[in-house]
Amino acid sequence: MTNTQIQANRVQVRVPHISLLRCGSALLALLAATAQAQFQIQTTNTTASFRGIHALSPQLAWASGTAGTVLRTTDGGTTWQSCTTPPGAEKLDFRGIQAFDEKTAIVMSSGKGDLSRLYKTTDACQSWTLLFTNPDPEGFWDGVKFSDASHGFILGDPITVPGTTGKRFVLKQTFDGGTSWTSWEQKVPALGLGENAAAFAASNSSIILKNKFLARIGIGGKDGSSVIYVSVHGDGVCNCRPMPPESVWNDKLG
Repeated sequence: MTNTQIQANRVQVRVPHISLLRCGSALLALLAATAQAQFQIQTTNTTASFRGIHALSPQLAWASGTAGTVLRTTDGGTTWQSCTTPPGAEKLDFRGIQAFDEKTAIVMSSGKGDLSRLYKTTDACQSWTLLFTNPDPEGFWDGVKFSDASHGFILGDPITVPGTTGKRFVLKQTFDGGTSWTSWEQKVPALGLGENAAAFAASNSSIILKNKFLARIGIGGKDGSSVIYVSVHGDGVCNCRPMPPESVWNDKLG
């Protein structure tokens, strides 16, 4: 006898009992996993809108947002510490934050011209130092990311570079923790991707670092998306070009 019998215009399917048990167990396991994966709303005691976050561990994380707001947790989000607002930053929009440890972080504001800034704390956000202010009046910073305490990048929307045609994305790099910055947009034509291109100021998500010299920069806009590969090996030359194939990225650029 087969497992399928046709009786009175009905299809009857016989399923072994063991299969039902297995299916039921799998379904219960899936539901349990889904329940465990649900998000929990945490109390921040602020009305700020948040755009930046950087988690260093399941317990330690920093967050940043509007009105110069920076928060910090050391207990997995059970409690969030309201940080001291950096001087002169009460109206700034902190869209990116780079944390290094429980006491040290760099926060980036986004805005036109000198409204784009970097502030740094080394005492668990009790005080802040203005690290760098955007020198380009028409510029707008989208992200900051460090691979270690010394090496980092800033990405910004296209600006007009004197002596060149068209606009180029802002790409600045530091080798000394942000004390000084090299401005590659002044030297690299490959950073000119058209008038309609832009990056996105959302928690440094436009920059992915492979190590202290290798980076991916994600760009979008009316003309579509693209990725720029950046290689600066400390020799004063930025080898900025369209992203090579994934196999090259993984196997030959490490």
